[in-house]
Amino acid sequence: MPRTRTPDYDGTYQQLDREFLKELDKLYYCVKRKGILEAVDERLGSDAYALCTSIPLTTVNQLVKYILVGVKPQDQALIQLIEGDVFGAVKTDQSILRHLPNTLRLIINHAPLMAYGNKTSVSDWQREGGIIKRNLRGRDT
Repeated sequence: MPRTRTPDYDGTYQQLDREFLKELDKLYYCVKRKGILEAVDERLGSDAYALCTSIPLTTVNQLVKYILVGVKPQDQALIQLIEGDVFGAVKTDQSILRHLPNTLRLIINHAPLMAYGNKTSVSDWQREGGIIKRNLRGRDT
């Protein structure tokens, strides 16, 4: 059975999808041309860039995709951090302790408040498509 798409709240999903894909294209081009750290600098600011240079690149990639586009991280410990379960994250992967302070600073200072803190916020953020799609809809982040 083919999947049917339901329009967004204002019935403009086709326009939003085209604009969203354009923004993703720009982000992808920036990452390919400059690298993820420079894309962070361009999209999230120099403070985020400074934090990202002290965090493993795989974590940065997953976190930036999550913040900008709403893609769920593959790293279970990172998911637990985003959901606000610091103890669970450390129990899952003790190696995160080394980068925990800067990872938390990046989340708290550069992710919108509604993007982290509990499982409901995380699933809502994923469903809404991150900062890029929210900005296209004209919502505050």
